[in-house]
Amino acid sequence: MSARDFAIIIAFSGCFVSHLPAQLPSGSVAPDFSAYDIGGNLHNLYTVLDSGKIVVMEVSATWCPPCWAYHQSGDLQEFYLEHGPEGDNRARVFWVEGDATTNIECILGLPGCSVSSPGNYSSGVTYPVIDNSAVADSFRVAFYPTLFVICPNRKLYETDARPADALWDLARTCPVAYGQNNAGIYEFYPGHGLPEICGNVELAPSFQLTNLGFQPLTQADIRLRWNGTDVGLVNWTGSLGVYEDTLISFAPPPVSGEGVISVQVSSVNGNASDDNNADNFRSAVFGNSAYFQSTDLLLKVRTDAFGQETYWELRDENGQVVESGGNELVGPEGGGKFPLGVTAGQGSLPSNTLVKDTLHIPQPGCYSIHFVDAFGDGMCCQYGNGYYRLFDLSDQTVPVISGGNFTEYDRHALKSGETTSILEVTAPENEIEVFPNPATSFVFLTSEEDQSGWSEWKIYNIAGQVVAHSRAREFPDVTGLPDGIYSISIRANSSVVMKKLVVQH
Repeated sequence: MSARDFAIIIAFSGCFVSHLPAQLPSGSVAPDFSAYDIGGNLHNLYTVLDSGKIVVMEVSATWCPPCWAYHQSGDLQEFYLEHGPEGDNRARVFWVEGDATTNIECILGLPGCSVSSPGNYSSGVTYPVIDNSAVADSFRVAFYPTLFVICPNRKLYETDARPADALWDLARTCPVAYGQNNAGIYEFYPGHGLPEICGNVELAPSFQLTNLGFQPLTQADIRLRWNGTDVGLVNWTGSLGVYEDTLISFAPPPVSGEGVISVQVSSVNGNASDDNNADNFRSAVFGNSAYFQSTDLLLKVRTDAFGQETYWELRDENGQVVESGGNELVGPEGGGKFPLGVTAGQGSLPSNTLVKDTLHIPQPGCYSIHFVDAFGDGMCCQYGNGYYRLFDLSDQTVPVISGGNFTEYDRHALKSGETTSILEVTAPENEIEVFPNPATSFVFLTSEEDQSGWSEWKIYNIAGQVVAHSRAREFPDVTGLPDGIYSISIRANSSVVMKKLVVQH
């Protein structure tokens, strides 16, 4: 039984801690602690981190049913076996009893338990089990169970009780020191909070330049590219010790339409060889915003078995809310912040129900639609077949924007009731076709105009670099490209079409 299934049958308020201030936010520096496990072994957090290990720490209470459910799932033990001392030795795990009123008998599931316990929390696990509420207090834990991923740079990131492989997906994003000269790009923000671009946008990319080498990082050149073309350069100098970082920001380059933004560290410490190039670049792909002819839109929302977890907003280009719906107790900041469910507040949608709402956009222009799920599992598919679909009111046959299979948030840009510049939109899907896709050798481009509608193409890799280009009347040949995901831009008459291209030999 999953932690959520357990939560359905228990009182929601039972696993919250009310006497502590706000929980430490993700990105905070983890407080150090030294604590004995129930076997008498002493553990010091910073000593473990300084050895280059990632720490996953669960803070629980024996009387909390979701805590017992996560223990029974075996996910934390599986993670420890795969990545602890008996696995690849890249991580450590601590389980901490956070309630000061709980005694050792509760942890062991023995008679004499001071509160309550469904069983032995040390059974079947080989990671350290620690009975020390002071550790939980120092991390300001607000509810049980709370999991933290703590990186060797001492920064912590809160997460939910997730399966072992998903836990590792998060943990392996931690920066880990290696070699002498080693710069890395972390906490990359591409400069725009939506996956699509509507009209002209000034991107404001930023990231943390982190020294992961044991020599001080004193110099780095960082390039900013849009669709493979340099649009910014930062020549950084300073002094960063191991795991120290500094914020790098770029002057906003104006962009329009689809494209790939990327940042890359091109030199470190006076052109010294970087000991790990894998973390020297980051990129993000932006699509074009959806287009609605009318300023009247039809929103259809089919909820899952937990309709009260859904909230949505329509915002203008300044971020002001135009219309909203769903549970106001969730609100725009509630995504994934109610791991045991949320109370049905004002505006809550019924469960497993289709709800229709007509949205009236005040004036033509750029807007965005935002969807929030309080539990963090979207609207589809484990607990129902929920979805959202946004139609042009003048044509309710095919949705312009649709979704539902997301985690905490889903959001999209849109343009409504405004004639769109030809340079800002892609050609209709049936005008330019790219096939086969995935491709192994030649890629064929066809159009309704017997191939006379395109005159140039470029293929970009995930870093935004142009890896193939031709202005001749020839089809792309991807035989020499490594397997992976690319973008291909095709100039069709006076507009540019950009589509995803998968190369798979």
